[in-house]
Amino acid sequence: MLKEEIMNRIKSLIDNVVYLDIETTGLSDSLDDENMRKWERIIEIGAVKYKDGEYSEFHTLVNPRKKLSLDILDLCSGISHDALDKSPTIKDIFPCLVDFIEDMPLICHNAAFEKKFLSTYGKALGYELKNEFLDSMELAALVNPGLKEYNLEALIKEYIKPDLKEQHRGLEDAKDTIKVVNKILEDLWIESSMVLPHEFSNLDDWNWIKYIEPHAVPLYERPLRKEKHVPIIPVDYDKYEQLFMDEQLWRRTGRSYSIRKQQIDVSEKVKDCLVNGNVTLVEAPTGIGKSLAYLLPSVIYSYKTGAKIVISTNTKGLQTQLVEKDIPNLLDILSLRNNINYVSMKGKNNYLCMDRIKLMDLPISLEERMGYVYLYRSAFIKNCGDIEDINYWVRNHFEIDKIVDECSCDSEYCDIKSCEYKEQCFYAKEVEKLKEANIIIINHSLLLKWPYRTEVEIKNLIVDEAHNLKKEVYSAFECEVTSKDIMKNLRDIYAPDYKSGYLLYLGRKYKDIYDASVLNNHLKNIIISIQNISDSFECYIKERSNGKEKELIYDIKECINIEDKKFSNVRKSMEQFVASLTVFNIEINKSLERLQCNEGLKNDKRLKILAEKVKNMDTIKDVVESCIKQQMANYCYSYDVHKGFKWWSIKYTPLDVSNEFYSKVVDPLESGMFISATLTSRGNYDDFKSTLGIDKCLENKKKLVEVPAIDPVFNYKKNSTIYAPVLQSDPKALHEFVAEAAQFVLNIVDTIEGNILMLFTSKVRLNEFERCIRKDIEKKGIRLLTRKKDIDKLKKRDERYIFLGSRGFFEGVDIPGDAMNTIILDKVPNINGKEPLYETLIKRLEKDDDRYFTYYNMINYPIVAIDIKQIYGRLMRTEYDYGSFIILSKFERDNQNTKRLNSELYSVSTVRGDSRIIAGDIRRKYDMWKKNNMLKIFGEVKNQIRLAKNIEEAEGILQYEYEKRNLKYEVSRKQLIELNKFYKV
Repeated sequence: MLKEEIMNRIKSLIDNVVYLDIETTGLSDSLDDENMRKWERIIEIGAVKYKDGEYSEFHTLVNPRKKLSLDILDLCSGISHDALDKSPTIKDIFPCLVDFIEDMPLICHNAAFEKKFLSTYGKALGYELKNEFLDSMELAALVNPGLKEYNLEALIKEYIKPDLKEQHRGLEDAKDTIKVVNKILEDLWIESSMVLPHEFSNLDDWNWIKYIEPHAVPLYERPLRKEKHVPIIPVDYDKYEQLFMDEQLWRRTGRSYSIRKQQIDVSEKVKDCLVNGNVTLVEAPTGIGKSLAYLLPSVIYSYKTGAKIVISTNTKGLQTQLVEKDIPNLLDILSLRNNINYVSMKGKNNYLCMDRIKLMDLPISLEERMGYVYLYRSAFIKNCGDIEDINYWVRNHFEIDKIVDECSCDSEYCDIKSCEYKEQCFYAKEVEKLKEANIIIINHSLLLKWPYRTEVEIKNLIVDEAHNLKKEVYSAFECEVTSKDIMKNLRDIYAPDYKSGYLLYLGRKYKDIYDASVLNNHLKNIIISIQNISDSFECYIKERSNGKEKELIYDIKECINIEDKKFSNVRKSMEQFVASLTVFNIEINKSLERLQCNEGLKNDKRLKILAEKVKNMDTIKDVVESCIKQQMANYCYSYDVHKGFKWWSIKYTPLDVSNEFYSKVVDPLESGMFISATLTSRGNYDDFKSTLGIDKCLENKKKLVEVPAIDPVFNYKKNSTIYAPVLQSDPKALHEFVAEAAQFVLNIVDTIEGNILMLFTSKVRLNEFERCIRKDIEKKGIRLLTRKKDIDKLKKRDERYIFLGSRGFFEGVDIPGDAMNTIILDKVPNINGKEPLYETLIKRLEKDDDRYFTYYNMINYPIVAIDIKQIYGRLMRTEYDYGSFIILSKFERDNQNTKRLNSELYSVSTVRGDSRIIAGDIRRKYDMWKKNNMLKIFGEVKNQIRLAKNIEEAEGILQYEYEKRNLKYEVSRKQLIELNKFYKV
C-alpha cells in the first residue's frame, strides 16, 4: 500500500463502526411505489469502516437508470450521466455493500434518510439489514445546541475549516462526517473534564450512549476572527441628515457609497418627526436606503437627548440586518459604538426558563427526552436561551414543540426577584438590556402586545415595513382556539395516559385533591367531543365538496354560518364540547381551590402554573361558546380545518381595529414614524390611516404629517416594461392554464437573459406548473429551484435558474444587477373574496347585492396595489438595473383596476401580445438597456480610462466597473474603441 495513501487515512475516535453516506436523485425519501424501477434513486455510495483498528473503504457510483435533474448534477460535482450509465445498478452492488458493512453500526448524517433507502432496497432484494443506525446530526445537536444549522456543510465550517464546503459525494462526505464526529466528541469530553455530563443519564436508551464515554483526546483550536479597525473621523452630530453629504465619512469603512437625495429627504422627515413630536407617514421607494435614513437621525437624537427609540419591523430578515449589520456599522461610522446600546427584544415566551426546565417532569418518549436534554444543555451549558433560534430540524426531530411550552418564561408566576436563577435568567438579562438600550428592535406582533410597559413605555416609534401592519393588527386582536391547543392544555393539566400534568403531579403529592374516576370520565368525554367535532367537520366538508377526492380537498377556511342546516351537526358537536368542558372545568377548579387552601403550597410554582392552565381552559370554553352564539356585532366568526382533518380551529376577529390600535399604539406616542416602500394606494394614505385609526390624530390634537410622494431613485418608466401576454385560459382552469403558461415561458425563455423569479398566488398552480415544465426547461439547460434557501442562486451567472415560489417569497429578495432581471406573476394577486375576514368585511359594506364588485374592490384594491408594488420593487435594486415584469393573467387592458395599478407602477408601459411579440420586445429592450448602461458607465469612468496604457488595460478597468455594479461585462473591443473616439479619450 502506498505511503501517501496510509498518511491520508483518517483516524476515528470510535472503533468497530462504519461511516456511510449515499447520494440520491433528489431530496425526497419517498419510496412507497411498488415498482422498484421508479424508486431506484441511489446514485453513489461511500463508506469507511473501522474494524478492530483496521481501516477500509467502499465506494461506487450506482446507475439509477434514469436521467438526473440539472440541480442534482450541479450539487454532486463530478458525477456525469456517462459515468452513471457505466456503473452497476443497485441490484448488482447491494450484495457487495452488505458484505462490507457486515452487521456493524452505521454512522450517517441525518441517518433516517440513509436508513429509509437501505432498508427499502434490502427488503426488496431479499436482505434483512439489522445494522444499528447512529445519527451524527443528533449527536451534534445534543452536544452543541448553540448552533443555528446542523447540516454537514455547517458542521464542516464550524469544526474543520470556515471556507470548506460539503462536497455531496459519497466517500468524501463519509470522511468529513468522521472528522466532524471526532471534533464533536472532543468538545464533549473537554467540556466535562473527561466525565460524561449528568444530563445524558436521561438518555440511557439512546444508541449513541455507549459510544461517547470519554477517553484521552488532543486539544484543537478554531481559527480566530480578526476585528476590523475603523479610523475615527470627527463627527458634527448637529448636522443630522447633512452627514449623508460627507462621502469621506461613509467610505472610511471600505464600502462604496453614493449620495442619494431621496435618502437625505427621508432622513430629514424622520428628524422632524422626532424633534417636533409628529406622527408621520412616508412612502420611501425602493433603493433610497431607508434603513439608514431612519437609523441615523434616531441614533443621533437618542445620543443627544437620551430618548429611547423603538423600531418595529415585520420580517425577521430585516431585524437581523438591522442588529447584525446596519446598526453596528452606523455606530462605527458615527464613532458612537461605546455611547449607544441596542437590543433586539422578543416576547417573554421566546426565552427559556431555567427554573421551569428543572421543574419539568422527564418526558416518556426518547425523542422528547432528547428534546429535554437539548433544551437543558442550551440553557445551562451553552447559555443559549432564545427559543426562536432553535433549528427547524431540531424542533421537528426532537419534538421540541411538545415540551417547549413547559420550559418557557411565558408564565404569570415568574418572579425574577425570588428566582434562584435570577443572575442567569435569559429573560431577566434581556429586560435589563431593554432598560439600558437607546435603540430597541422589535417585530410588529410584539409591538401590538407590548408586554414590557412597566419596564419601558414606547414613546418614540419607527415602524418599518408598515404596509404589513394591517394584516398583523387583525391577527393580534383576534381570539382563536385550535384542537391542538386544547389537547396541549389538557396534557399540561391532567393526562394520566401520558403520565403528565401539574394536577396529576400535585395529586400524587397531596391526597384527596380530586376523584380520579370522576375526572377521568370528564376527560374522556372532552376527548370524545373533540373527535366528534373533527368527524362532523369532515362530514360537512365532504358533503359540500360534491364527491371530490380527499387528496383534492385543501385546507378549508370559511365563515361559520350558524343558519346553515348542513352545519348543524358541527354546531351540536361544539355545544357538546362546551358542556363537557364546563363540567371538567368545575371539577378542576374545585381541585385547584383545595390545593390553594394548603399553606404548604403557598409558594409552590407548579400550583401557580396549574392555575394559569386552568384559566386557559376557561378562555377556550368562552371562545368556542362565542363562536357558536355569535352575539357580538362587528366580528368575523370563522373556522379552519386541515385538509387531512388532523386538526381544526375556530376564531373570532374584530372587523374594526382602528380604535384599539390608536389607543394602544398611537395615543401614547410622543413621536411616531410609519414608513414603507409601499404605503399608499390611489396616491394617498387614506386606507392605511382609516384602518389603523391614525386619522384620529387630528381630533386628539396630535400633529399628523403625510409626506407627499417621494420620487423613486430608479427610472422605472425608462428601464422596465410590463408584459401582459394574451392567454386564453382562466387560472381557475388549473391544467389548461398551467399548460398554456408553461408553453409561454418556454417560448420566451431563450430571449430572456439572466435568471427568473416566478411567483404564484396558488401553491396548487405552482406545483402543477413545476410538474408540467421541469422536463422541457431542463432540456434547455435551465435549473428549476423551489426551496426558499436556494433563492440566492438567482445572484449567480454560471448557470441559469428559474425560481418558483409562492407570493410571499418575494419578501427579502435583494438581487442587484442583471443576474435576475425578470419577474413573472401567474396573475394579479387579488384577494380571495371567500377568505372569512375579507368576506365579512365586504358584507359589512355591502348594501346593494348588485354592486358586490364595487364593495369587493374597496377591500381588495388597497391590498393588491401594495402587494404588486412590493413585488415590482424586487426588479430594480440599483440605478443600473433593468428588467421585465410579466403578469400572465388578470391584467386586462380595459379593466379599471388594471389602469389604476399601472399608474401605481410609475405608469410603466405595458406590452400585450403573444409570445412572439413579447419575446421580440424583450430582446429589443435588453439591447437598448445594455447600451444605455455601457454609455453611462463609460461616461463615469472615462477619466480612469484616459490614463490606461493600452486597450487591454482600458478593458480591465471597464470590466472591473461592471462587476462592481453587479452587471455582466459585454462590451466588445470595437465598441470600446468607438467610445474612446466619441469621448476623445
